[in-house]
Amino acid sequence: MSIAYKFFDFGIRAANAKHFFDMPEDEFLEYLRRTQHPLDIPGQIYRSFDVSKSEFSGRLFFEIKPRGTRPKKTILFLHGGGGLFAPMKLHYKMAGNLVKRTGAELILPFYPLAPESNARESAEWVKEFYTRITETRGAKSITVIGDSAGAFLAARLVSAVSDKPAGAVLISPVTGVDKHDGAAMSARHNDVILSERVIDMAGKYWGEGIPLDSPDFNAEYIDYRGFPPVVLYYGTNEMFAPHMDKLTANIKKHAPIEIHRGVGMCHDWAISSAFPEGRMALRRICNFVCRG
Repeated sequence: MSIAYKFFDFGIRAANAKHFFDMPEDEFLEYLRRTQHPLDIPGQIYRSFDVSKSEFSGRLFFEIKPRGTRPKKTILFLHGGGGLFAPMKLHYKMAGNLVKRTGAELILPFYPLAPESNARESAEWVKEFYTRITETRGAKSITVIGDSAGAFLAARLVSAVSDKPAGAVLISPVTGVDKHDGAAMSARHNDVILSERVIDMAGKYWGEGIPLDSPDFNAEYIDYRGFPPVVLYYGTNEMFAPHMDKLTANIKKHAPIEIHRGVGMCHDWAISSAFPEGRMALRRICNFVCRG
């Protein structure tokens, strides 16, 4: 583990950042309503790339390309956030880095979120959106990349379509945990990103009416038969870590998988370029996209 990551970990713990959401439930829901419907992406993305803004089935999506090129490869990037939060600065930065380093077109959809939609509805929208984009791009030119809730949606998408993409990158995918999951709750003190509160809210609203062991909410139980190559990133200090052995065993039975286990690292560490481990993850993901 790098010194830079140790400083990152220390800084997040000192700031007590994950307890920002330990607010009354009505305030939490109001915060979501104020923040989860962005109307655009950061200006830096427009300044650096060719960007088009469109709408599909009532939701915005963005096509981001290197300037003056006609990319042969496409990345469908499904952002994380527990099915509750819109893309964050880290997602936009990663999106820009992926485009710059691969020369691919990147498509970033603002898929439906809770409490307006649950995970089944989000997954159905993503499936319909994927079908739409494959009409003008061959599925084999597409790599699906997602982190956290977006990684679950990426896996759920690939399982649900017959026209499979070239590959899938799953970064800290969501598994079905709640406050009664002893192993996950024991791990929560080590994870500087996830909190019991966010897990509770995601389960209550994004997982509304869905059993914890359902493939509609839990990446462990998705059917991975027929999958293209998979790259999996996770941290041993994240709340989902106790479920990763079962998840990886399930994938291994059906698809080639490359596993990157961040020892002592938190949820979603692989989307940050603030430390060497995250920058190495980015390079490997870009190489995977370019090989696909």
